[in-house]
Amino acid sequence: MTNTLFPLTSSQRMLQQALEEFGTAQILTIGVCISLHAPVDFSLLEKCLKEEVRRLECLRVQFTPPHRDGGIRQYIVPESSPDITYENLKDKSAPEIKALMNHWSTLGFDEADSPLLRFVMVSLPGGWNGLYLCIDHRIMDSCGLIFMMNDTFQLYCHYLYGSPAPDMPACYEEVLQSDLRREQDPLRRERDSAFWRQLLSAGEPIYTDIGGSRKLMQSRISHGLPGLRAADRIIQPMDGDMEKFTLPKKEAARLEAYCRKHSVSMANLLLMAMRTALSFANDGEPDISLRNYVSRRASRQSRTCGGCRIHCYPCRTVVLPDATFLDGIRQIKAYQNGIYRHADFDPEQVNALFADTFGMPPLTTYEGAALTCQPLPLSSPNPFLKHIPLNIEWFSSRADIQKLYLTVMQAPQNRGLDFYFKYQTAELDRADITRFYEVLSEILTLGTQKESLSLSSIFSRISAPF
Repeated sequence: MTNTLFPLTSSQRMLQQALEEFGTAQILTIGVCISLHAPVDFSLLEKCLKEEVRRLECLRVQFTPPHRDGGIRQYIVPESSPDITYENLKDKSAPEIKALMNHWSTLGFDEADSPLLRFVMVSLPGGWNGLYLCIDHRIMDSCGLIFMMNDTFQLYCHYLYGSPAPDMPACYEEVLQSDLRREQDPLRRERDSAFWRQLLSAGEPIYTDIGGSRKLMQSRISHGLPGLRAADRIIQPMDGDMEKFTLPKKEAARLEAYCRKHSVSMANLLLMAMRTALSFANDGEPDISLRNYVSRRASRQSRTCGGCRIHCYPCRTVVLPDATFLDGIRQIKAYQNGIYRHADFDPEQVNALFADTFGMPPLTTYEGAALTCQPLPLSSPNPFLKHIPLNIEWFSSRADIQKLYLTVMQAPQNRGLDFYFKYQTAELDRADITRFYEVLSEILTLGTQKESLSLSSIFSRISAPF
């Protein structure tokens, strides 16, 4: 039987273009380990993983080789035997385990017409047991992955404890076809394009990052354009690393209370903290652009179908130094509300609009940092597992396509907020990232506890420069 071929969605095309620019599927791997401080029935876990692959169609997606037009297609195989192995790591040290799983996460999925995920069941030191998963970003994003693991937890609990079986996930193919139809809707595309043309009529943005103006100055010299406002992206070397920090539970709860009080989202709060940090690093520059990732999972179908649904768009705000932190958040909220109404528009078309409007040199950008705020927690609803310690750890593929990319998500079992910083080591190191996190933390504290402070006053109270 011939499998039905489908085009890539705009989310997948965005990632496929990055793969072609950087020349390796390593940049598209997502590696994560989920573990319980309890014995695990690995035979049952393997059974549940195989059933999950049958339940969740996106886990059976494969890609064709390039067609004559240069593009690739996707299709869903009716059956797939997932790659599931076991490793006993009880005698390994924490650094050894991290190095091993980081290595596993560098092994991209380069072959066409092949599965795009691997499972490794693991026994870890200190009575921890669980699962490492490596998956291609083109078939799964972090939101979809967390749904998948929660679904697998529920299957495991169903068979082990007799708890109710989880509902079937939504059909990936149906959601895929709906997405492709929406992308081709000419009226929708024209409305989306008009929205972005209106935003661009405000004038050209300017590049900023945590290193101050150095990168922009270097780009101006290399292009011979003293008025250039975009900066070069790093394509090679693409070596990357990741650092993790956890904001304590008490502080995370205080930020959540602040968001409820002012009817703002955690994502917009974090965007404001990041743009304030970039403004601080660039001598108070009021015009700041970030790249913000949007999950596009508002409906049950989109939340449970898996797949990759992320879009990313520039978030540009001009916030003057006499504005308060809350003023800035509200400005971002208004801007982002407009973005969300047009969140199905192809991000690559947005990039093309910027390039055409402002004459950007190839491989340049206005955004020196990016953010994903992931609100969905990894959790188990089963009462037998409720009080068992749970841990989740994300790993670096050692190849990054952006200078600095922050993902913020709830720590397991409501232990606070985990901040994962991915960064390119050609220009940043651990000390830079540590300092950036410290500045972010100071800004979040000052901006939310002393609400009357202007941004210029916040800058004067930050303990040390970058």
